[in-house]
Amino acid sequence: MIKKNNKILILLLAIAISMQFAYSANAIVPTAAEKKAVNKIIKRVDGFSEVFKLKLLDKFNGGFMCTNDIKLTVHLHKAGLDEATLETLIKNKILQPIYNKISSKLTVIESKLDTSNKQFQDYKSRTDKLLFANETIIKLKDDEIARLNKDIDSTIKLSKDLASMDNPEAKKALEKLQNGNYEYAIKVFDSIIADPIKLEEKKHAKVYFNAAEARYLSNKYQESYKYYLKAVDRDEDNYEYLSKAAWMSMYLIKKEALDLLEKKLAIEKNKLKNEEKTADTYNTIGQLYYKLGKYEKALEFYNKALDILDIKLKTIGEIHSDTAITILNIGTVYYQKKQYEHAYENIEKAINIFKQTLPADHPKIINAQSWLEDVKKEM
Repeated sequence: MIKKNNKILILLLAIAISMQFAYSANAIVPTAAEKKAVNKIIKRVDGFSEVFKLKLLDKFNGGFMCTNDIKLTVHLHKAGLDEATLETLIKNKILQPIYNKISSKLTVIESKLDTSNKQFQDYKSRTDKLLFANETIIKLKDDEIARLNKDIDSTIKLSKDLASMDNPEAKKALEKLQNGNYEYAIKVFDSIIADPIKLEEKKHAKVYFNAAEARYLSNKYQESYKYYLKAVDRDEDNYEYLSKAAWMSMYLIKKEALDLLEKKLAIEKNKLKNEEKTADTYNTIGQLYYKLGKYEKALEFYNKALDILDIKLKTIGEIHSDTAITILNIGTVYYQKKQYEHAYENIEKAINIFKQTLPADHPKIINAQSWLEDVKKEM
């Protein structure tokens, strides 16, 4: 019986050792001093839920997040990213590139920053300097967060495509991407496009789309737009390719913008039958006409979006911030048309809807109130 128990004990010990080796291959277990320091960082973050704090500590103590990952998570949260978004970034190992995307927008309150302090001067990275400065960070605006969500989505898709490629260069590109460098990804996809044999092995449209995404994430917007169009040319029914090309065309005010948006709209109405996406595209077309100074056409499409959102409100009673945004857009058109009473009526209505779902100091409310003040000056 004793021998049998000894055998079981040895077997369990062997399993435990093998598990430790497997675990160590993927993780670097932190030292006691590192654990203490990170514990302190996480505990003093007010905005994290207790559950999220425990998740972060568990990942760190297990060696699947390093100290810098924790610091980046803290700063991205203070910049305005919610816990769900942060979990997505952690899961996909793209904290660093997303932090790099917004680092130039982050700042600290000067009164909180003692640059003469020796401890501050010893810090070499921007992350550590921000952490030392009481983590007082200016939050990103709503439109910046929306834009960042597009960047996150593109980075995740690009990293997954690189990971799926049986190619040493692709693996190197993925590693560099996770460290915030998209240039190598551009090189990988361009090499496939340049080689007819390689391109035949892949779906043409997908390669061009990835080449566009890599350029977009590198802030090479004009170049990226050309590659989005090439992807659409090769797969014109692909909603993902069409959506990105349409959005970029509106952003850059390209001559193809209206045509691309109308194709996107047709898929949403006839194939996807998605009213929310349809309303969003109507709004986007309205924005395009607004930018072009065609205010009557802008009103036409804003009202089409509002009709859909109003039906949604009446049928399911859901108050959506998109309704307020659309009404605000209508108000700004009337302002440009010098019809100030209509402008005032719509902008005030938008503010009242925003206040039902958002805190009083929300950037959307502040922006709308600013428009209302401009209208008052003209009345």
